[in-house]
Parts: sequence; structure tokens; C-alpha cells
Amino acid sequence: MLKWSSVFLVFAICHGTFGWGQLCDELVPNGGFEDFTQLPDDDCDWNLAVGWTNASNGSQCNSSNGTPDYFHQSGTDPFSSLPSNYFAALNPSSGNAVMGLAGYISFINNAREYIAIELECPLVVGEMYQVSIDITKGISNVDAVAHDGFGILLSQNQVLQADGCNCLINASPQFIVPDVIDFDTWQTYTFDFIADQPYEYLTFGNFSADNQLNFVDIGNPGNFSLSYVFVDNVSLFPLNMLLDVSWGPSSISEKEHGLNVQWTTLNELNSSHFIVETSQDMLAWKYEGTEHSNGNSSIQRVYDFALSLPLSPTYVRISEVNTDGIVDRGPILFWEPKLGAKTQFSISNQSLLITSTRPVDISLFRIDGKLEYRNTISGQFQFDLNQLQPGLYFVTDGIEAFRFAVFR
Repeated sequence: MLKWSSVFLVFAICHGTFGWGQLCDELVPNGGFEDFTQLPDDDCDWNLAVGWTNASNGSQCNSSNGTPDYFHQSGTDPFSSLPSNYFAALNPSSGNAVMGLAGYISFINNAREYIAIELECPLVVGEMYQVSIDITKGISNVDAVAHDGFGILLSQNQVLQADGCNCLINASPQFIVPDVIDFDTWQTYTFDFIADQPYEYLTFGNFSADNQLNFVDIGNPGNFSLSYVFVDNVSLFPLNMLLDVSWGPSSISEKEHGLNVQWTTLNELNSSHFIVETSQDMLAWKYEGTEHSNGNSSIQRVYDFALSLPLSPTYVRISEVNTDGIVDRGPILFWEPKLGAKTQFSISNQSLLITSTRPVDISLFRIDGKLEYRNTISGQFQFDLNQLQPGLYFVTDGIEAFRFAVFR
């Protein structure tokens, strides 16, 4: 849960960069949807958030174009109010407003809603940037589905839905949210990249076709189902390399039920806090927490941060943020489970016994591949084999596998 504070949504001033174009400190205007022409009082009020569009030439509140919704703490309609509305209960990640959009509607093939905005100035080719977005489904008030496929598309020209429909935009976003959006708290996704084109527009939504999505039911959606997500704090800014901290040694070690991340600074100047993030691939980073810094220091300082024990090999990144919101990327550490820490399987008295020293995802299949059971376990777990029909089965944690037979 990459919680990237809105403190980074700072200056929107452009300045020259030696003839190579303009470099803006924050490229997404109104990324927190705080500026509006009037408060929302109905659905389809996306256009009230200054600068934002529905990525369409159409502006009707019907299926002839996408119809995202603008929500505000002072909204006066079930389709525009916070903290509770027709779709869900939630507070903004920060500020007073969010945007909401559908990613899937069961009775309209590849129906989509998008939000888009023109950047403050074009990206400078060769510069390094970070783009981030806060996402949640909220605490659902209606039965629905959740799925993956959401992403952020940067483009030099406006990318629009085809005229007359709320259909899928046929484009490949540079940044894919790696998860099914089935969580009811805010999670922030950040992506670092080097600009390969002078992009001028940002578009967010579901860019995957219906048959490419992985679904999770929220409640009992039945034959009519839709997915709906809320977004906040959309941000894109250059990664300034001015250093306000000198890094010393860092380490990561396994403690009981978790990991301890330790890092050292040799000096700090106008330092505000540190951000700890994790990643499986060093591309998409997940916020884990914040550690306050000492502000100004000319002596060695040691910091410790506790992490839950990951289920798989994990990268941990530490970043420092100064009082102006400028980010300095620090050390990246790597951790993987110890060799020999295997999951143990055995059969005793019509029970399958599973023992693990760390949390593991367990899947039990029939020999023909049909999934019978799935759970995350830690310590010792007992599964009653009387729940199964006679036959051959195997159980696995993704690394170890154990095959067994059930008789009557």
C-alpha cells in the first residue's frame, strides 16, 4: 500500500531547461480534485473538477460516452456525496474530493469510463519522473465485482473513446496497476520512469478487454454487475536529484513474525521524513509506512522500521523527503525466504497436517486440476479430509507439493 503523501503535490510552475523544453515541478493540475467550478449535485459531474475530462468528445450522461462521477464532502446527491454515496463509503485520501469511475459493466461489452487531463507542460525527453495515484473501491454499499486492468496512459495527443459509445480505448498504458482493486482502504501506486516522448496528456482507467480481466465478487453481484473505483492524488513530477541527506549503511534482517529494515544517515538537511516501500519487480512500489527524520543533523543517525514478513522475495526501498517535498531515493534492499524453511505436509487420522514457519498460500487440488481449497496459513494447520470425495489430490505452497489419496 504505497501511500504517497499529497505533500508532493507542490508547485505548478514551469521553468526553462537549457533549451530542451520546460520542466514542471508538478505536471498534473488539480490532481487532488480540490478545485471545482461548482459543487457536484448529481452523477456525471466529472467536468466540475477543473481541468479534468472524460476522455471523450461526448458530454452526455448516458452510454454514448464515459460518465465518471465527481464526489465531494459537500456533495448533495447520492452520486456525488462523501463520506457515503450510492457506491461506497469512504473519505478522500486527502482533502475533500475524489473522482469515481466504472471499469466494467456486465451487460455492455467492454464498457469503460476514463478520466483524463492535459499536463502543465510536456515531459522532457531523457528526464526521470515519478507518476502516482491513490486508488480504493471504498467500503461497498452495493453488490459489485472487482478486477485488475487499470492503468495510466501518457500520450502526446488526447486519447479519446470512439464517438457515440462508452467503449474500451484501444491503447496500451505505460503503467499497469498490478492488483485487483478489491480493497476498501486507500492504496497508492507509484512508477518511476525516464520520459521517451514529450507527453502532454494523462489518462486513467481500465485498458484491458473484458475477457482479459481477473474478477473477484464483492457481495452477491448476480447477473447484473459492475465495478467501481475511486481515485485521488494523481501526481506526476520530475525526480529532483538535489540531495539533502548522506546515506550510510543499511540492512534488512528477519525478526519474529516480520522483518526489520535499518538504515543510517551521516547528515540531514531540512529533512521531513522517510518513506518505506516494497516491490516484487522494482517497477511497481507499494507504500509500507513513514518514519520521521531528525530534520537537521550533522551526526550519524540510525533508523529502524518493522515490516510484516513477505510471502515471497521482496525489494525494500527507502526514500527521504525534505521540507519542500523533494524526494531523494535511498538504498534498495533485497530479502528472500531462507533456504530450508520449507512447508511440511503429512497425513494423520483423516487429517492433512500442514506446518510452516512463515505465512504461505496453500492450494489444494484434485488430481484433475480442480481447486478444492485455498488459504493463507502460518504455524500448524489441520484440514479435515472427510470434506473431500475419494480420489487423488495434491496440495502445494507454490514451491513444495504433496500428493495423497482419500479412501472411504
